[in-house]
Amino acid sequence: MRRKTLYILLAIAMLSVIALLVYGSRIAFSENAQYKAQSELLSRMSIEINKIKEGEKRAAIALGESPQIINILRNENTRKYMTEAKVALEAVRSSLGASIAYVLSKDGTVVAAVQESGASIVGNNYAFRPYFTKAMKGDITIYPAKGVTTKLRGVYASAPVINPDDKTVMGVVVVKSSPRSWDRVLEASSDPVIIVSPDGVIFASNVRKLILKTTPEVNEEKRLTLKKSRQFGDSELEPAQWVNLSSDVSFGDIRYHTLCRELSSDKWRIASFTPMDTNYPLESTARLTIACIASTLLLMSGTVLFLLINIHKRHDAELELKHMNENLAREVTARTDELTRQADSLRKLSTAVEQSPSIVVITDPKGNIEYVNPRFTELTGYSAKEVIGKNPRILKSGGTPEENYKKLWDTITSGRVWTGEFQNKRKNGTLYYELTTIGPIKNDAGEITHFLAVKEDATQRKDTEKEVRLLAKFPDESPFPTLRITPDGSVVYSNNASKTLLKAMDINENNELSESWREFSLSAFDSDKPVAKEVIAGDRIFALSFVPIKEFFYINIYAHDITERVAMEREIKKNNNALVRLNQQLKLNQQQLIQSEKMASIGQLAAGIAHEINNPIGFVMSNISTLCDYIRVFKELIAVTGKIEDAVAAGNSALLKEALKEIARIKEDEDIDYLMNDSETLLTETRDGTERVKDIVQNLKSFARLDESEVKEADINEGIEASLKIAWNEMKYKCTVTKNLNPLPRLRCYPGQLNQVFMNMFVNAAHAIEEKGEVTVTTEATDDNIVVTISDNGKGIKEEDIPRLFDPFFTTKEVGKGTGLGLSIAHGIIRKHDGDIQVESKVGAGTTFRIILPIKGVSDG
Repeated sequence: MRRKTLYILLAIAMLSVIALLVYGSRIAFSENAQYKAQSELLSRMSIEINKIKEGEKRAAIALGESPQIINILRNENTRKYMTEAKVALEAVRSSLGASIAYVLSKDGTVVAAVQESGASIVGNNYAFRPYFTKAMKGDITIYPAKGVTTKLRGVYASAPVINPDDKTVMGVVVVKSSPRSWDRVLEASSDPVIIVSPDGVIFASNVRKLILKTTPEVNEEKRLTLKKSRQFGDSELEPAQWVNLSSDVSFGDIRYHTLCRELSSDKWRIASFTPMDTNYPLESTARLTIACIASTLLLMSGTVLFLLINIHKRHDAELELKHMNENLAREVTARTDELTRQADSLRKLSTAVEQSPSIVVITDPKGNIEYVNPRFTELTGYSAKEVIGKNPRILKSGGTPEENYKKLWDTITSGRVWTGEFQNKRKNGTLYYELTTIGPIKNDAGEITHFLAVKEDATQRKDTEKEVRLLAKFPDESPFPTLRITPDGSVVYSNNASKTLLKAMDINENNELSESWREFSLSAFDSDKPVAKEVIAGDRIFALSFVPIKEFFYINIYAHDITERVAMEREIKKNNNALVRLNQQLKLNQQQLIQSEKMASIGQLAAGIAHEINNPIGFVMSNISTLCDYIRVFKELIAVTGKIEDAVAAGNSALLKEALKEIARIKEDEDIDYLMNDSETLLTETRDGTERVKDIVQNLKSFARLDESEVKEADINEGIEASLKIAWNEMKYKCTVTKNLNPLPRLRCYPGQLNQVFMNMFVNAAHAIEEKGEVTVTTEATDDNIVVTISDNGKGIKEEDIPRLFDPFFTTKEVGKGTGLGLSIAHGIIRKHDGDIQVESKVGAGTTFRIILPIKGVSDG
């Protein structure tokens, strides 16, 4: 009776221990599975984030090495290279989907930028930004930030721009992109995930309220430094509520296990939090069983204890029970360890199958599908729910022979493994190839319970094989000669098109190159890039490209027939020479045409200039004639004065009286006082007349004083004044001229040619005014140009005639008043100065010509 009771107690104890062990193992299994899933998910996230970061770094590096960016930082003709630099910046910005890409000079000033929207940042200074200071030290960084005004987070990829001459850092390129792609990666987790910047700030998270919190290693001093740099805008950067990323944390009432790892060597980190499952629920029946067992154990224990006391053998019973419990515990522990190992192996196998890049399908003995892994869905488009219980024949495309299926079924039902290839059809109707291995799964009795199929997508391999077959045929069928030689000159392959080339390269019957060609092939093999050479084969010319393949110790020779190209190049060269000669002749004709038009313009003005000179010359000659008469009287008076001197000397009073009477007569007859006053007036007028002649000649000389081929610095206002004086005779009778000549910088130009343009404009303005009118001349200087505006209120020009104004021989004047070359030549002169002429006109209201000349002037060339 005692022994039977002990057995009952032992059985109850065993059941209790097993129940507790099962409960504990389920909890351990749950936590271990959660940790493993968390770790694998974090690994995938780390890989994705690193790919994004590396892509942005490579983009910044490529920009930093581009010659366009280097050129604008060198200040070498910045305007010319700015457009190219912006194209390079825009290419990188748009390819990354970034919001902005820009270039900073050494002092931190933005010199070029392209952006999606908003005010331009060119001219802003960002020398205080960490990404700038790091890049100036030569570092390539991915740096986080938050906009001060936009309040949006951004990822700054910055890289130094290295001067190729002295290898110094000459500036920084920056690409700012949105962290949207980071956030999308984090959304793959249902549990909290964070990304921490090198400064310890949570920059991205799938829990919005955690973003821009600071981890505990960020003390108050560092938090203040970050705030001062405005790297995160006006954010307060509050500390997060946990100790560190290496310990478990609590959010509210839930305790989380933390898993943290570094993203890369630049101290970015990613961490995930998984709830600790410490209260794994037991099924109600298990709870009831344990409760019953516990109650029974207490009841039976009391009964046994009572019995043992009564029969006085308690000590022996306890010893025996102790030994039995120890043996039972060892057996239970061993069995539990075995079950744990089996469960772990099964879990690993399940995970491997679920995550396998291969397709895994399990069917029952009749071939009906019981399981497919996720890779099956990816390839076929069918979900597991759609195919469970169905036969794999739903994938048949008709492209695999029926005998293949029969052979497959005969093989696997006989207990053997079958391997073969199928052409199947996806759910969307597209075809694909798969390489399949199918084997039976047997029970302990050797009976087939299931079939296991492991499949690989062979579509790409089939396409590659087809492509390889085509490529293998390509060299022989190619119309271009192709050879393969060893570096010492032995030919190991030549295609059908290379027969003519083999003769031209002096290849002998042993398929060896001549000595000179061997030397060339050796030097080509030593080169790090393809080497070009031309060869004449009969009446054809070939361009050879020697491409060294050093891994396999041979050289590929690719030949292209360039006979037509060479002939064309010769023809082009010949035509170019002819064009050069023609261009020279055109330049000569242009110079002659300009001179002819200039002389024609001067000829038109010759009559007016002659009139202008004749007026002062006429009264000068009249004054001189009058002065000659006056001089005759003065000479007569001087002669009588001589007689007085003689009479005084001789003491002859009679002679003296006679002389004095004669002087009195001359004064009375000739009015000496009038002659004296009038002589002074005549001389003054004569001097004024000669000055007028001198001014006219000087203005004419100033107008045409320089040769057209001579570049000099000139004052445009002076040229306008000189041109007005020359054209004045055409204008003075019907034009009022208003001059608004503002101070201008001296301009490197062809002064004589510009004077010709101005005079042409003034004469045209005068001709446009039929009776009385006004001509206004205005000059001004902008940042880039000198602008000369000449307006008249004459009869104006028809709208349809304006596009033709600068055509040679086109004129709006009546016959005999214009050659039609003036404006054409004027337009050519202004274009020669890299300038422009703009015209505005309205019939009956007048015309305005606006001459725009670049302030940089023209070069001596």
